Amino acid sequence: EAARLVAALQARGLAVALLSGDNPEKVRAFAEACGIADWRASLAPEAKRAAAQEYRRRYGRCSAC
Repeated sequence: EAARLVAALQARGLAVALLSGDNPEKVRAFAEACGIADWRASLAPEAKRAAAQEYRRRYGRCSAC
């Protein structure tokens, strides 16, 4: 299900990234299974906020779910 959603978003030209506080092995496996090339793991909440701000600067907006 997640892989289909990611593919649909990417087909619309949207960049998809995964920001997680979980361990890198699990995050990498999930990201690869879903087709997400831009992923970061072991992030504290402050680092997630900083990454979201970086995406806003780069892409003009950022959405999280």
